[in-house]
Amino acid sequence: MIEQITQFVTEQLSKNDLLAGGAMLGVMAYILNYLRSVPFTLIAWSRLLFVTQMDIPDRSETFKWISDWLSEHKYTAKAKRITVETKGSDAKLTPSPGRHLVWWGWRPIILHRVRRNGTGDNAHRAFREEWVLTMIGKRAGVEKFIAECRSTFRREVDANVNVHTSSNFGHWNSPTKVPKRAMHTVILKEGLVKELTDDIALFVDRQDWYKEMNIPWRRGYLLQGPPGNGKSSLVTAMASEFNFDVRVINLSNIGEDDLLSLMGDVPPQSILLFEDIDCAFIERENQKPISMSTMLNVLDGVQATEGRIVVMTTNHPEKLDPALIRAGRIDLTLTLDNPDETQVQELAQRFYGSTENFAQAARKVAQAGLSMADLQGIFLQYAQDADTARARLKRIK
Repeated sequence: MIEQITQFVTEQLSKNDLLAGGAMLGVMAYILNYLRSVPFTLIAWSRLLFVTQMDIPDRSETFKWISDWLSEHKYTAKAKRITVETKGSDAKLTPSPGRHLVWWGWRPIILHRVRRNGTGDNAHRAFREEWVLTMIGKRAGVEKFIAECRSTFRREVDANVNVHTSSNFGHWNSPTKVPKRAMHTVILKEGLVKELTDDIALFVDRQDWYKEMNIPWRRGYLLQGPPGNGKSSLVTAMASEFNFDVRVINLSNIGEDDLLSLMGDVPPQSILLFEDIDCAFIERENQKPISMSTMLNVLDGVQATEGRIVVMTTNHPEKLDPALIRAGRIDLTLTLDNPDETQVQELAQRFYGSTENFAQAARKVAQAGLSMADLQGIFLQYAQDADTARARLKRIK
């Protein structure tokens, strides 16, 4: 059959010059069209073979690393289109949305900053961003570049703790940098600091064990006790000791949708801080309180993220719903009471380099029920005069 068709076509072409010419033109047009696509095909193949591209959304920690690296790059110093971001009391300048050709050593990098309006679940956000990184070379080169960006970011992180606060619109504000604080500088009753430090260290080191046991890798702590005894300071020290960020959620200023969105944007190595959790479920004017069921779901439901620590603080533990602090949601409860005699003398040692003649004053403070904040206030007032400070403490009723 095929031979007959071939023979028929050959006979027609040999007998009909017009048909033969048309066929020849068609073949030539096909060849020319193919040749015209060759450069584009070669470019496409070259991109596949020699170019690496990476998309980095703004919810990724890597987005922050690249932004910090760019803020220190000479390209940004000369750029005419820039974006200003606040970092505490400082301003960070980075290239604005669009394509930017930046040199990393001898390698050119195209960084495309893409900005889109928030839609769907992100409609509360004014916009979302991503970096699209294009580099000549294999994936290893991109990974090396990301590692350098991370080291730039870590230089700042190593000296500070990033404290993010929740906004009224369901997203995290830019972090405030808080100087790191060693755990031993938080003066608590004997044994409490070690108990907490050992528990967190065990949690951080056992990620694989949690996975093998099919247990969600997260931990919860309740810090309870009278105000002014170091609950917030302890959280800063925890974050400093284990290189965690702190993310503070003010439940009185957000709705349930905002809470769900915030919890979805929490990266690993974060401490989620719910201060005065006993006040979170009180109805306020023009603000519907967070329901207990929603709160429980974000703590350990399907939407709960892993690799993070939850810390709740309260001055009134008796007001808390037992479901909120059951095992699995709160794994360790620490009571931070007003200072005892040992704590008073330890703070005196720190201020004055000696506890000489402070025994009676320490006993007086412990009996009066002064908070650590009150005690520190007196020591600050008489920072250069231990005798006057001691006399002042003895007069406390």
